[in-house]
Amino acid sequence: MLAGMATSVMLTLPAAAEQHRFGVFSIDDQSPDIMLLDGYIQFESADDFRSALEAFPQVKVLDLHSQGGNVGGGLGIAEEVHSRHISTYVGEKNWCYSACSFVFFAGEERVANGEIGVHQIVPNTASVTQIEFERATNGLVRVLQTYSVPQPVIEDMLATPHGEMHVYSYWASEALGINRGEVVGALF
Repeated sequence: MLAGMATSVMLTLPAAAEQHRFGVFSIDDQSPDIMLLDGYIQFESADDFRSALEAFPQVKVLDLHSQGGNVGGGLGIAEEVHSRHISTYVGEKNWCYSACSFVFFAGEERVANGEIGVHQIVPNTASVTQIEFERATNGLVRVLQTYSVPQPVIEDMLATPHGEMHVYSYWASEALGINRGEVVGALF
C-alpha cells in the first residue's frame, strides 16, 4: 500500500556560517561581534579594518594572531580599536608580535592568554635621519602611554633591537598589568 504512495521527505540542514574576509580580517556570520586578525599587517590593513567595521559595526572583540608587520598599518588599526572601545584578545596558542602589539594594547579590555612580543620600531628607509627616527619613537611612546601600557613594557620595547623580540607569556602579562579586564565572547 505504501509502495504506491508518493512520499516526500525534506531534510533541513543548518546553514553553514558564512565567513567575510577583509584582507587579514575575517568575521563569521554566527559571531558578528568578534573579528579575527590573522596574518601579516600591511599599511593597507588599516583601511581593510575600517571597511570591515563599516560592514560589521557591532564588533566588540578583535581576536589577534599576527607576527606583526607595518608600523603605520598597526597604528592605524590601533587608533580605530581605541576610538571604538573594542576589546582585544590573544588566544592561548596564538601570538601577537611587533606591530600587532600596538593593536592589542589599544584594546578597551585586553587579555593575552598567548604571547605578546615587542621590539624597537624599524626605520622605513635608510634615508631616515636619527632625529626623524627619535621623533617617531617618541610619538609611539606617547601613543602607548595613551593606551595605558605599563612603563616596564615600553622600556623593554625601547631596549629590544628590531631584529629580536621581547616576549611576554600569559603569566608575565598578568604580573605586569598588560592584561586588563575580561574579554567576553572571545572563545577562540
